[in-house]
Amino acid sequence: EILPEEYKSLMVVIGIASFLGAASRIPLTAILFSVEALSGFNNIIPIALGVTFSYIVIEAAGVTAFADIIIERKIENRLKNAPPIVVEYYYHLTGSGRSYTTIYRYINYVLSL
Repeated sequence: EILPEEYKSLMVVIGIASFLGAASRIPLTAILFSVEALSGFNNIIPIALGVTFSYIVIEAAGVTAFADIIIERKIENRLKNAPPIVVEYYYHLTGSGRSYTTIYRYINYVLSL
């Protein structure tokens, strides 16, 4: 055997936390998840190292988070046959003319995810 039996569950939790932290771009949540799964802070150092390493590798590779891909596909599917979005806005000068407020008059189509 490569690893003693007592470390196998730790390696599984490190793998799950590393995948969760890198794929979702939520490393702190992944570390807290693994601390909760193992019921303590005894193994937080190897878990934090695994999650940090996987997060850095995914960021360096430039892979898009899967939640962003899902949101982009939902928007593309909603807008496929939708009419164009028309937004009218007016600038209203107030005070000395240096500050202005943008008032959105209406939006014909609102994305609701």
